[in-house]
Amino acid sequence: MKKWILALMMLAGLALLAGCAGRTQPPSSRYIVVTEAYAIHIATTQPVVDAHAETISFSNENGEKVSIMRNSLKEIKEFY
Repeated sequence: MKKWILALMMLAGLALLAGCAGRTQPPSSRYIVVTEAYAIHIATTQPVVDAHAETISFSNENGEKVSIMRNSLKEIKEFY
């Protein structure tokens, strides 16, 4: 009986170690961009401000380039 308990504990320990070893790199940064109309965009690249055109540009999760006018922007937050 003790051998079964020991074997189960070792198996649980191996499963725990295997789960932790899967993520070696930290997740990439993403940004939540909220407009004045409360439209929410998830940016996969850091938003870039174009002072001349008064826009903020970034790539979304679908790989599409998105530009938002600076005056319609409410908030940008980084999350991991």
